Amino acid sequence: MERRIFVTDCGPSFIAVYDNLFQGLLHIVVRHHRQLEKAIPALEKVLKRLPRALQNQLANATVAAPNNRNVALRAIETFLADNKATVEQKTLREAQELVADYFDQVITYANFVKKNTTSGGKIEQRFNVDLDGVPTTLVLGTSKDAFFPKIVTAYFLTPRKQMWKPRCTMTKATI
Repeated sequence: MERRIFVTDCGPSFIAVYDNLFQGLLHIVVRHHRQLEKAIPALEKVLKRLPRALQNQLANATVAAPNNRNVALRAIETFLADNKATVEQKTLREAQELVADYFDQVITYANFVKKNTTSGGKIEQRFNVDLDGVPTTLVLGTSKDAFFPKIVTAYFLTPRKQMWKPRCTMTKATI
């Protein structure tokens, strides 16, 4: 399976595989393309060239609940297996290249924030990025390999705006 290496200057370096729906660049395109389109405007244009049926399957995979995620990914896998060496495959490869090129730009030591372990024991590598003028965190879900961990997934964490206002305020009572 083809892969791409992302080397950082003085920091962690990573490997991402192509054409795998369950980890790597294709997985990231399929599951997180809506977020990535904000950082990579050309990605939306590329994905719109796919047949409507495949676009619908991508949309389903993007919003699939955890218990339905594999079903949605398997449906795409079946579609792609039935359409080997087609325009769809080339288009998805182009989308993966766009994501890889973006990673080349932002996965740098200067942007590296920290390595984190989730409560489920998964490894995350966090990078500061700018998304339409908003400071954002790019999270890479990676394998536990010490040297050249594999990129499993990637998504953005954006600062949340306060969506509520208190009905009343507390004041210090004096007695």
